[in-house]
Amino acid sequence: MIGPIAPFAETAPDAWWRSVEVNLKGPMLTSRRVVPGMIARGKGRIINLVTGVAPFAYFSGYCAGKAALIRFSECLAAEVRPHGVTVFPMGPGTVRTAMSEHSLNSPEGRKWLQWFKRIFDEGLNLPPERPAELVVRLASGRYDALSGLTLNPRDDLDEILARLEEVERDKLYSMRLRTLPNPDAARIEAVRNVGTHVFRDAGARRRTPPGRGQRAGFRALDQRRRLGALVPAAGGRGMDPDADGRPPTGRTHRHRRAPARW
Repeated sequence: MIGPIAPFAETAPDAWWRSVEVNLKGPMLTSRRVVPGMIARGKGRIINLVTGVAPFAYFSGYCAGKAALIRFSECLAAEVRPHGVTVFPMGPGTVRTAMSEHSLNSPEGRKWLQWFKRIFDEGLNLPPERPAELVVRLASGRYDALSGLTLNPRDDLDEILARLEEVERDKLYSMRLRTLPNPDAARIEAVRNVGTHVFRDAGARRRTPPGRGQRAGFRALDQRRRLGALVPAAGGRGMDPDADGRPPTGRTHRHRRAPARW
């Protein structure tokens, strides 16, 4: 649902919230309905249609709802990964639809979204077949390792898959804040990354019986938390646990915070 196209100060709150509710609550309710069955079967794929998270002026309701849907998809992907279920927030690109026609031709669209017309004038829009093809590819199971990443039809899925270690390290295709260096923030990020790796490790061993797999995950988490005490503040020197949770190798180096990305 596109929602109001207008300055926020002139937007009716109920209309603004309705846009957020449809774009976020709808996928949430659908996911809540299907996820238990997928977990029970040990497989399943969810694809949520999202859009870019650029802060478009005069379009805040739609952007807020879609940004929230990306974050929800990322969180859900982390939760269900150990059960063999994948979640993809997928941007379809700009396609000529009734929604895009409204943005192009309505009085409010012509007034407040004048830049939008250039996408079509310069041939940057996509035919509907392109996002449809992406849905088919994501549903095939070949790209399950990319669960949680925000993808669109222009992305080279095979290259992303081949460079997945780099993608995960630099938080590419993910909604993240980038900040100036902060020692406390770096240490907090390290603790959070531990949990992320545990979920990913559990997903790789998803055929393990749930009870035993969960216990192994908690043991790994506890081990990595203990190792995390060895991670120095940004700019210090000391031992750093390997990214896969193995004991430190003993080498010393300057701790660096991996850059976060939107």
